[in-house]
Parts: sequence; structure tokens; C-alpha cells
Amino acid sequence: MRNFISQVIGSHRFLSRKLRNFQPKTLALAFSDKNILFVDPKDLYGPSYYAMYGKEAAFYHYEEEVKAEILEHLPSGGVFFDVGANIGLISLFISRFRKDATVYAFEPSLITSAALENTIRRNKIQKLHVIKKGVSDKSQENMQFFIDSKSSGGNSLLKSAISANDANTSETISLVSLDDFIKSTNSIPAVVKVDVQDAEAMVIEGACDLIKKFSPTFIIETNNKLFLKNPNIFIETFNGYSVKKAGTEKIVPINEFASLAQFYISNGKDVVDYVFSKHFSK
Repeated sequence: MRNFISQVIGSHRFLSRKLRNFQPKTLALAFSDKNILFVDPKDLYGPSYYAMYGKEAAFYHYEEEVKAEILEHLPSGGVFFDVGANIGLISLFISRFRKDATVYAFEPSLITSAALENTIRRNKIQKLHVIKKGVSDKSQENMQFFIDSKSSGGNSLLKSAISANDANTSETISLVSLDDFIKSTNSIPAVVKVDVQDAEAMVIEGACDLIKKFSPTFIIETNNKLFLKNPNIFIETFNGYSVKKAGTEKIVPINEFASLAQFYISNGKDVVDYVFSKHFSK
């Protein structure tokens, strides 16, 4: 009964705003197919709220275009890196429908990483590994991770990404670069999804060797305005790649990426999920 009440509160923002301080740290949602998903019941706008409100349908509909691109580019037996996994709605989806794949879910936040670990443990999911570290340009210890008090999906390595009006806090976390991670594990991803709230350039800077040597497909939620302030890190690192918006057909060479980003800004899309690949179907 307590779990049901917490879910009702969490799925109604007007209740959650008043009662969220009484909510537990994590909440288990039971789906009709007997799977259990753990969420952050205090989340007002992020993936946990989406799951509490949409229930099982949320599992299938969350980031549909991104998940479709991952499945298209992930080969049989491939490795998938989910950078900024949150409670794992994408990692869990890939693990369910591609049981042959190995998934590494990078999530530094204490609450959301604990929720994902609980989901994996409760459902006895194989080949899905939680890496409780942030991903950046270099591996470091004792770094600040800024917490958006209203949306776990808004957490970021950059304080500037958190609303100035928000009473945000921070956690002390460890960081790893993808180049260092593949050296230590010898796990080479075929696909990397990046959703890190304006810190995407830092992830790319720490993956230069990975990209140069192995050419994985990257699917990156990109802040177009930030990108246009310093486009070279994308254009130079993804040299030889092509790029498109997830879920669309128009593919352009990487040297036309700035024009593509400007097009979406002109159409009111400041943040877009882009697919960077050398392996688009002809």
C-alpha cells in the first residue's frame, strides 16, 4: 500500500511538489509483464516521472527514435555504452530486446544509479553493467556533479546547465574518460549514446582514441547553441563521419554539421539527438 501511495504521489506533480520530502529514496514500479522498475519518486520532470506517469507504456515510448537508432547500428553480440543512463530506460530496453548485447550504463548519481542497480538485481538481468562514474575528458576523482532538484534528467557536470533559480546541490563523484575505460576493460562499443546535459563536448574529448581507432556510432543529445560556439571538437574528432538527426533520413557530411544545427535552431529546436556514424545504410 505504501508503494502504491508513493507512486500516486510521484505521478501527479501537484501532489509531488507538496509531499516529495516524504517520499522514499527509490520506488519499485510493477509492470504487467512482472518486471520491476526502480525509479526516483521525487523526480518532477525526468525519466522517473515519465515512468511513474506513463507506467509500462513509458518503457516502450521513452526516447523511441534514439532506441531505434541504437538497435539499427548495434551488431549481433555488440557492445553498447549508455553515457548518462539515469534509471536505465534505454539500457534496460536494449538489454531486453538484444539479449546478445553487452551494455555498460554510466550513471554517477547516487539515487539513479542505485535505482538501476536494484532493477538489474530484482529482474536478474544479465550483461548489463552499471558504471557509477561520470564520463568526461579525463579520469579524475572527487569531482562535483550538480544535481537538479526537480529533474534527475537535468543533472550535469556543468553548474551552468542547472537552472539559476533552482536550489541545486552537488555530489562528489569519480570521472572516467571513454578512452581510459576501454583500455582498462578491453570492451569496445559499437554504439555510444550520450545524454549529459551540455557536457557532451567533454565526453567527446575523452573519446578521441576510441573514435579514431574503432569508429563507433555515437548518438548524442546536443545543445545546438553550445555546439556552434565551438564546433571544431565535433567536426575534427568525427572526421570522416556523417551526421543526421535521430529518426530522420537526411544525412550530411560532418563538415556540414554546423549548417544542420543552425537549421534546427531556426526551427525552434535548440537541443537535438544527432547520430554520428560511418555506417549509415546506403
